[in-house]
Amino acid sequence: MASIEAPDLLAVLKKIEAKGVIDTAHRSREVCGRVFRYAIATGRAKHEYRCGSRWRSCARVPRTHHAAIIDPVKVESC
Repeated sequence: MASIEAPDLLAVLKKIEAKGVIDTAHRSREVCGRVFRYAIATGRAKHEYRCGSRWRSCARVPRTHHAAIIDPVKVESC
């Protein structure tokens, strides 16, 4: 754990992002953060490398909006 640096994690996240699975890259970043926090708590690492959370190095997940039923008559028929 102590030998892993922020650029190493960033390179892996960029490879995942290049495949077009941006959500997976974000979840992987979150999991890495949890692993580093655990390593710090158990004395296996001294620093937490938060790739992308502060630097916005990962692309944003595209937002999708869904239509809503706003007519009460249509809600009753569902």
